[in-house]
Amino acid sequence: SGTETKYDLTGASYSTTTSSLNNAQYGKNLFIKAFYLSAAVPIHTTASPTKTKIGAGLDSYEKANPTNLMGYDNAIGTFAIPLYYVYTTVNPLVFHVNNPTSSFQIGSGNNNKYCGHLGWPCLTIEYSIQLTGNSIEKKIGIINGFKLSSFLEIDQNGKEVKIINSLSDSGDATDIKSILNIENYGKFSVTNGTLTFDKITFSININALEEYIITGSTQSTKIQIDNCIMKTTTASSTIKTGLVEVEYGILSITNLNVEDMIIQEQSIIKVDEGTNVGIVSIIGSTFENITRTGDNQKGGVIEGYLGSNNGQLRVSSTFKDCKVSNTDGYGGAIYIMISDDLLNMFDLSGTSYSGCDAQYGKSLFIEAYNLRTAVPIHTESSLTKTKIGAGSDEYEKVNLYNLMGYDGADTLAIPLYY
Repeated sequence: SGTETKYDLTGASYSTTTSSLNNAQYGKNLFIKAFYLSAAVPIHTTASPTKTKIGAGLDSYEKANPTNLMGYDNAIGTFAIPLYYVYTTVNPLVFHVNNPTSSFQIGSGNNNKYCGHLGWPCLTIEYSIQLTGNSIEKKIGIINGFKLSSFLEIDQNGKEVKIINSLSDSGDATDIKSILNIENYGKFSVTNGTLTFDKITFSININALEEYIITGSTQSTKIQIDNCIMKTTTASSTIKTGLVEVEYGILSITNLNVEDMIIQEQSIIKVDEGTNVGIVSIIGSTFENITRTGDNQKGGVIEGYLGSNNGQLRVSSTFKDCKVSNTDGYGGAIYIMISDDLLNMFDLSGTSYSGCDAQYGKSLFIEAYNLRTAVPIHTESSLTKTKIGAGSDEYEKVNLYNLMGYDGADTLAIPLYY
């Protein structure tokens, strides 16, 4: 300790000729054992030309040959770290995570203070978040196939955690989605701050536990899901896990695609009647061939409970072949319960349904304290048909089971057309 800077290898060069390459188990050209490796090999800058000082080659060469220059950090122990990832910043501040391997290989996940690079990723999302420090926006890149099998609580006091797809090898953002495997206890619970998912494919294993992958459980939370896919790891399998449930806070979903899903007991999206649930918006998304099984079949895709403390539920999406039981199910695509005599609690403008099924409300079922308030007479100033996603009068008149509801405590299912 304190002597980390007492060397200078400026002018050193190491052979790159195949027939005369240097060799060692760790550090084929150079190995540095330091109490503080980051002090011995600081981030390379113009003012601190570390690469020159250790005789490093071009970035492209050292990145492709990470075992050439390596070292130990006393705090980490005898775990050899490529110096390329010590003197290079994690840029553009996307901290990547990857699965471990039974015998560690460079590129597999490991939690150490130098991890987060695409080629030197961390092992867990929690550790990656710690490495972002006080950043307002904490970007975590999911390397394709990463497995989440444990419960993760997000408590970031007004800051944002962004779970995104991995960067390209050249460090650029892409539109290629990363697969995030959800297994066993794998879940996200947001208790403070914002949790955003962008360009992620949620792949749900049959061993994933029941309830929902993502939950918002305090009023100071926001969940945002953009450009994502939800699917099962094994085709045609039945899972027990829905995507997201909000008890409090704000939920925004844009361009979500869910197809060919069988879920036992859960809807895809659940909105609870909480003490402070803000606006919930589900825009530009597609739900196709979704089947909900089990008890309490209310809403194959969306199950919403709205009260005086809820914000508006806004849906403008496509629902095709979404189903609950046709003997005791309500709302093949959407089920909404409104507990008070409230107006304008939902807006389904732009929503379309086709091929959905249920006992009552093949596409939509609204159980309202006052159904006339929830679904008023359609006029030019009150566009109810648009607001509930109704088709033409001719279509709805001959498909009365498509859009239905209950008025108060009366359990006579009423076609919303009337």
